[in-house]
Amino acid sequence: MPTENNFLFNVSLSDKNYQVYFYPKDDVVFSASKIYKMFATFESPYINGGDGFVSWNKLKVNYEKFNNNELYIYLRSSNTSNSTDLSWTGPFLQDEYDISNLNQQFIQIMVVMSTNYLNITSPILNSINLSYFKLGSEEKFFTKTFDLGFKPKNIILTYNGEIPDSTIIQFAVSGKDSSDSNDFHIITPNSVDDISKTPDLNDKIKIMISGVGNKNVPFIIDEFSLMLSGEDQVIIT
Repeated sequence: MPTENNFLFNVSLSDKNYQVYFYPKDDVVFSASKIYKMFATFESPYINGGDGFVSWNKLKVNYEKFNNNELYIYLRSSNTSNSTDLSWTGPFLQDEYDISNLNQQFIQIMVVMSTNYLNITSPILNSINLSYFKLGSEEKFFTKTFDLGFKPKNIILTYNGEIPDSTIIQFAVSGKDSSDSNDFHIITPNSVDDISKTPDLNDKIKIMISGVGNKNVPFIIDEFSLMLSGEDQVIIT
């Protein structure tokens, strides 16, 4: 039987040569002659957006990076504080990002650091800041109810306006002549949305526009346009 730290043999993997040693433990440990890359991963607990949460807003990262090392930020959001099977969004490689597409109340952060054998020096993470939108600063506007003459299946909405960074705009549709936001289904601008299974949707449609942000900084919607398709199609401007 080989003795502790005893050299066993050479091995070649991916055109690189390594030396294998024996260590008398329950699990066999292999030692290579060079370390080409090292990684460290850190996961935060889930952070709660709290009551009145609408959407996450900005991610700001302050860090120091040296030669031959990297720092990556990943995020994931959830409706609960104990989800472990959700996929991560990222990596975020810049100092600031818009993360308003993450609209679930709980958010988790993962930091991945890497370095190589030329410079065994870790990057330094100084701070991570998250901002978010919450209710209490929301304004809603409603259009009239449009008579389409058919039940729509898909919708595309585009708009022009002046939207400050501190504001998030949402568009929603309903088949009811209602001013209750619970009757509306949120749609994504500049994207084809399937609304065929939207409750109470019929041959009529009404649009709700909501803005959440700083009341002292106004937002302006100059115009918007809708294209709807089903058994027929119609354009509303």
